[in-house]
Amino acid sequence: MNVLADTNILLRLQDDEHEHYPVALRALAVLRSQRDEPVIAPQIAIEFWRVCTGQGKNDFGFDLPEAERRLT
Repeated sequence: MNVLADTNILLRLQDDEHEHYPVALRALAVLRSQRDEPVIAPQIAIEFWRVCTGQGKNDFGFDLPEAERRLT
């Protein structure tokens, strides 16, 4: 079954030092162990892209090729 992965799951997986990284990783492992497939919708991709390329306090500030690599 396809399961919609929230933007926050994707964002937490970008920083292995974030306190919620292990939780996000474990959530994906549980889904996969149940043969569920995490998927994203266009809106989630847009939100992810905005945070990855943004220059604000809570943004990652990646350049475009790096943001594209991570989204892919």
